[in-house]
Amino acid sequence: MIAATSEPQRILNLYTASLAAAGGASDPAFVRLVDSHIADLVALTQTVDRNSADVARARGTRAARLDAVLAAINAGFGDPEFSLGGIAKKERVSERFLRELLRQSGRSFADRVLELRLEKAHRLLADPRHAHRKVIDIAFSSGFNDVSYFHRSFRTRFGITPNDARTAGRAVERQVA
Repeated sequence: MIAATSEPQRILNLYTASLAAAGGASDPAFVRLVDSHIADLVALTQTVDRNSADVARARGTRAARLDAVLAAINAGFGDPEFSLGGIAKKERVSERFLRELLRQSGRSFADRVLELRLEKAHRLLADPRHAHRKVIDIAFSSGFNDVSYFHRSFRTRFGITPNDARTAGRAVERQVA
């Protein structure tokens, strides 16, 4: 790891640590993209001409920041107090920049967090090991703090109620047994 004495070095460290934690990459196209991002970030840590730095910054820094933001979302979505402002503060950028970065990647912060929370709740409801838990407890443990919103969002996303998801999970368990 490079001693983080500059912002590009800090971002390079975060990006490579994130890749290492994910086990690297196997898709050849993705590997080429990662190679390009790392080369751009390394170039930013060196003294380079203004044009090269602008190109590297545009590709490498944005990709590394997006990766860091997505990792933060995946790690923190279950906390009802989780916010884009907290990520922006940690990454030392504005909320507006992060909103734009996420928008360009195809999904907003709120959409990503909602989807992760709903997926977690669905998994827990369908899992027989959590059959003893109340739906409201599962909603809260998935990051929701409004049960009505949870029920509406769940039904919109999955086309069934949370109780229906629990019943379907029990039916699958009986078939397997």
